[in-house]
Amino acid sequence: MAPEMFMNIGYGMAADWWALGINPDYRLGSGEAGAEVIKAQPFFRDIDWEQLLHRKTKPPYVFNNQGHLKSFNSPECQAPALTTPAVKIPSELQEAFREFDYTPD
Repeated sequence: MAPEMFMNIGYGMAADWWALGINPDYRLGSGEAGAEVIKAQPFFRDIDWEQLLHRKTKPPYVFNNQGHLKSFNSPECQAPALTTPAVKIPSELQEAFREFDYTPD
């Protein structure tokens, strides 16, 4: 439980994220069998995990997006996007995420 919850003071979603990450031993798939416990659930029985790993699985439903841009014809949608300035993260904080990566396809 996040300290804010325990102290019965106002809190936001950050407290929920804190509670999720504070004890990894309670996370689904964190036991000795790891992800195999999750993969063995009946919900996933039709998934060929090896095919999925090699990206050879076809999605069960392909969305037909014909005309999906019709909703974006309002003047608000034509305005330029607002961006926030980039924030330089100190190297000592960045080090905590050294093993994290993302490689888009």
